[in-house]
Amino acid sequence: MVFSRFFSNFATETKARKMEKEMYRRGKVTEVTDGAIKVKFDGEEGLSEISLEGENSYLRKCVWKGVWLSVGAGRIIVQPDYLVDISSIAACFTEVGPHALNYIFSLVMPPEASAYTLLGNTVNLFFDNKIHSGGMSYQDALQKTFHDEAIRYLCVDEDELRKVYFNSIASQYSNIGTSVDALFPSQNPPLCKERGLIEPSFICPTLGISGRMDYLEINDGEASIVELKSGKNDEFRRCSKSAHLIQTLLYAETLHLCRNIPYERIHTYLLYNKYPLLSNEQYSRTLVDKALKIRNEIIGYLHQIVEGRGESLFTPDAVNSMCNSQGKLWQQYVKPKLLAKINVINDAKPMMKRWFFDQIQFILKEEELSRVGETGATFNDRTAANIWLNNYEQKCADGKIISPLAIDELTTNESLEVTNITLRIERHDEYTSHDFRKGDAVIFYPIDSLETKASERIIFRANIASITDSEINIELKNNEKNSYFRTLTKFRFAIEHDIINSSATLACRAVYRMLTADEEWQKILIEDFGQAESESEQEKKAAEERKDYRLIVGPPGTGKTSVTLRKIINEIYSETDENILLLAFTHRAVDEICKTLETIITEDNAFLKYCRLGSEYECGEKKYQKKLLASFVADCKRRSELQQKIDATRIFVSTTSRMNVNHELLDVKKFDTIIVDESSQLLDYQFIELLTHARRFILIGDHKQLPAVTLQDTKRSLFERLLDAAGEGSEGVTWLKKQGRMHPEIAKFANGMFYGERLEIIPLPHQIEESNELERYEFVDVKQETARTTLSTKCNPNEAKVAAEIVAKVVAHYRKKGEEITEKTIGIIVPYRNQISAIRKELAEKGIGESNLINIDTVERYQGSQRDVIIFSATVSTPTQLAQLSSPVEIEGQLVDRKLNVIITRARKHLYIIGNRELLCKNHIYKTLIEKMSQ
Repeated sequence: MVFSRFFSNFATETKARKMEKEMYRRGKVTEVTDGAIKVKFDGEEGLSEISLEGENSYLRKCVWKGVWLSVGAGRIIVQPDYLVDISSIAACFTEVGPHALNYIFSLVMPPEASAYTLLGNTVNLFFDNKIHSGGMSYQDALQKTFHDEAIRYLCVDEDELRKVYFNSIASQYSNIGTSVDALFPSQNPPLCKERGLIEPSFICPTLGISGRMDYLEINDGEASIVELKSGKNDEFRRCSKSAHLIQTLLYAETLHLCRNIPYERIHTYLLYNKYPLLSNEQYSRTLVDKALKIRNEIIGYLHQIVEGRGESLFTPDAVNSMCNSQGKLWQQYVKPKLLAKINVINDAKPMMKRWFFDQIQFILKEEELSRVGETGATFNDRTAANIWLNNYEQKCADGKIISPLAIDELTTNESLEVTNITLRIERHDEYTSHDFRKGDAVIFYPIDSLETKASERIIFRANIASITDSEINIELKNNEKNSYFRTLTKFRFAIEHDIINSSATLACRAVYRMLTADEEWQKILIEDFGQAESESEQEKKAAEERKDYRLIVGPPGTGKTSVTLRKIINEIYSETDENILLLAFTHRAVDEICKTLETIITEDNAFLKYCRLGSEYECGEKKYQKKLLASFVADCKRRSELQQKIDATRIFVSTTSRMNVNHELLDVKKFDTIIVDESSQLLDYQFIELLTHARRFILIGDHKQLPAVTLQDTKRSLFERLLDAAGEGSEGVTWLKKQGRMHPEIAKFANGMFYGERLEIIPLPHQIEESNELERYEFVDVKQETARTTLSTKCNPNEAKVAAEIVAKVVAHYRKKGEEITEKTIGIIVPYRNQISAIRKELAEKGIGESNLINIDTVERYQGSQRDVIIFSATVSTPTQLAQLSSPVEIEGQLVDRKLNVIITRARKHLYIIGNRELLCKNHIYKTLIEKMSQ
């Protein structure tokens, strides 16, 4: 399908541009010696040799066998599919000189709360509002920042806040107006805010970089970039700072390669709003190449850590190698500060130090796998690189793209900014199957053909607000002007998963913080696992009095959240004056916690007050948005009022990842008890440091349900390790045994196979009811297809048809009985998200009106949920897929299939499993289940 040509902003590539792009060749390193590397380039016979002498000598520490290179235009880019953020590269160019270790230290070591960061964020808000709507009033803008940055306001020293922030914020607001109204129009060509975009994103896999610009105009084949800075330029040299200049030049390089704009038609500006000064910067190939060298060195250091050789990077010798200057700035300020941070690692106890390096190795390996996959692998459908490496047909086959899309409706706010876009899906054929669902983070970009790549376009980031077979509604993460999107309504777009951003930085910093945590918690959580037997009973008792923890093991249906968690919270809240921090792994689990909190009535007959950390799109229900921090503190006008409100609020709720983002809360709010739901799904680096900020913690989980989702061999969770250390019958462990979810006939298999007959029924009415016309449980054999009707092996149309037939039978049964179909009636579980749309399509063809009430999702999203009727479509068609579906592990002497355990224990009354009997019976546990269901 061919679409109308875009106007000049989205012109297709010219012949010259294509030739320049072809100058860069992709190749894989096959051998590394001291003097050269051998590379096998795509589409070329034989090997090429690249010398590692002269200017390339630094690459000896940056390349390894199996790594990909992008070579062309006199440049060598190591592992180009690992996109390094442009601002992070620029930050390596400090006032004492550039060095790639600055990236590594920033990655691992948490920054201190600073009034300068707060100032920069506020000025960015001023700028965004000025561009979009002419600017809100100074007081309104300041108040908005105060609420958005509430915790940071409290963390910054009051004297520093007054000196750095409040003494300059009014002039910064005024200067934004002067810059946009006076300085913008006076440039050549004039800058016009009506054409400007705020924070558009670009990716450039040719150079291995990505970025998000503060401001961009593209008009008549010319581009103007403005990078906003709230601080000073280099006042001594009377020029822009190196880091700021590098940042704008790399943006220009990205525009040149991705958008085919000649260097001479790209205008780069640094706006130093303190003065204000709008500095027009000239392109410099030399500086760009220096920045790309730093980028390659960053890749080399990251891989060194992944290979388990990271300790040498965190030593005094490494710090000394960063700068040979005898200047005062380096010797008296920068170097001592770096050494102090390094010594936190080197002075740690041997066990803690080993744990630290083991954790950051795991984290950065996970990051590498998510971005580029295994070194030497040809394909991995879970990597970010497939956004630009795979063609349209491959993406469709794997359900990773929806295109073409047309704009149907734009939703705007009171400032006429676009907040939501409704897009019409125009293609409906064998490619229809996809794995997108509500809440997914996506990238959204314009196309002029089906083969247009995201790396050739401006990228907008969004979350899916709703999705059907015919349309998608997305919520933009950064609002844009209505006038801009109005010009694009006649063009076409594509949506892909946004898997470029990661939480590696937060994870590494959490691990570093653990080195400074309370030594008693270090001993309990990391150092002395399983060694408590060597202590005297008196020592054990003393330790328990100082620090305390409890484990609650909650098998399926035992009411971990709705009953047990509610009881614990109610007791602590009503019988003490303690503060509680409630954490969970997923947003859905946090929704469930909020739902539980809303059922608790205090002694004064009022609903429990609590505050939730996060953003609006993370809340499953709108009513929980009112509990978010920004809304919670909306009536606060001063820091003192803000602190009083936080002090008076005894319960805070968050995901573990969001809590790591808002870690400053732990500096201004002291908690007595931390309770973590779904803790068996969490690895150390995701939450262990958070536990040290209270006197006690309670972990709730089930080690026989889903473990942490990783791309590596899963490490044992803290929950499992503590459970093993406690031993059978420990007073610190509570096993929940009464389950009120499953009918005994449904529970029988999991109870015997996985829980050693430990589970008992309560019983509730539905657990003792007699069988009716519907089967209690049934296995439906679907023969292997001889030919697939879809390119995807992760979609099984025959099973989708059977699933729809079972739904029709269930719906008819409920109608006959006069019972209403609700969202809690039918659930369908699949191993692949591609199968979701296939089943939706079959339900639509059968005309089942209640299909919108049926939740179809993967097992990972179903943990913690339940339905009266569960249908599981196994979908798998190959032994490899079966091995991925079922990976049993031995726990407490029993072979446990954690995924299958979750699947079959979601059902309250009826369970249906659909699959190929011959294939599934190659797996021992599935064979046993199928035989029991067939009996």
